[in-house]
Amino acid sequence: MKVLRSVSLLAAILAAWSLPVLAQDAPSDPPATEVAPGETAPAEPAAPEPPAADPAPTEPAPAEPVPPAPLPVADPDPAATAVAPRDLSPPEPAEGGAAATTPVVPSAIPDMSPPKPAAAVKKPKPAKPTAQKKPTGPPAAPGTTEAVVFTIRVGDGPKESFLVSLRPDVAPQTVAHFKRTVESGFYEGLAFHRLIRNYLIQTGDPLSKDDAQKEQWGTTDIGQNIPGEFGGTHTRYAVAMAHKAGETTSSGSQFFITLRPATSLDGSYAVFGEVTQGMDVLNRLSGSVVDTNDVPVKRIEIVSAKIVSGDTQLADSTTLGGRRKTKPDSQKGRLERFIERVW
Repeated sequence: MKVLRSVSLLAAILAAWSLPVLAQDAPSDPPATEVAPGETAPAEPAAPEPPAADPAPTEPAPAEPVPPAPLPVADPDPAATAVAPRDLSPPEPAEGGAAATTPVVPSAIPDMSPPKPAAAVKKPKPAKPTAQKKPTGPPAAPGTTEAVVFTIRVGDGPKESFLVSLRPDVAPQTVAHFKRTVESGFYEGLAFHRLIRNYLIQTGDPLSKDDAQKEQWGTTDIGQNIPGEFGGTHTRYAVAMAHKAGETTSSGSQFFITLRPATSLDGSYAVFGEVTQGMDVLNRLSGSVVDTNDVPVKRIEIVSAKIVSGDTQLADSTTLGGRRKTKPDSQKGRLERFIERVW
């Protein structure tokens, strides 16, 4: 046992001798802190933490609105909040037994329905007229009116005629003036200066005697305006006085003949007659060639104008080579027209 102790002691001494040498060769460590018996060894110092990154700037959160303090509410008054019922009963009579003048009406709702149609009023049947209506057609009894026979010529062609029955019962002043103008010989030598196919034909401008003034045709008249008698009807072949736009008087000489009904002109022009014979002549004139001013290219001249009795009957309306026709072309068949041409 002694030997073992000696060996152990020697080993301890050698171990203690060799520790300083190893300590010099090894990397230097901080000296160990001696801990007395009964004391606790201090904790190892913690490694330093890396510096923290700057925090990103953040917008401050909006402050929530603070609700206002509730106002004190008084206890509701039952009498004030109660809804009064609508009074639909009739108003009480005023003093003395008379009913109140202003009734109590409940709140009205807007009426969106269409208005009711007015009740139809029964018109009394008109009494049978005792007075005779103004005539608008041919004279009822021949010889009661006067007429004017116009003889015309197209270019160098044959003479043709048509008859205008005058209507003093429709436009007495216009008829009287027209008769004086015809009797003066004013219309002889004038030309028809305006023609619209199947609508009207017009004459009465003194400038139309001169072909050199053709551009001015239709701009003048005799220079005597007459009161406008606009009560007639523009039936087919009606004869009416012309006038400038917007005027309420009639021209003293220019007149037109309608080639078809033109009721749109009623109330604006004075109808004073109508063509009652020779309508086939006017129908042929309607197809004449005109220029851009509606002036016939081939001259249509009034050879003569004469006042005759209203019951005058034209033997014919056209003369060919001195031989008179027995009836108008419109009343003839193809064979009759062919024989007449070659005869």
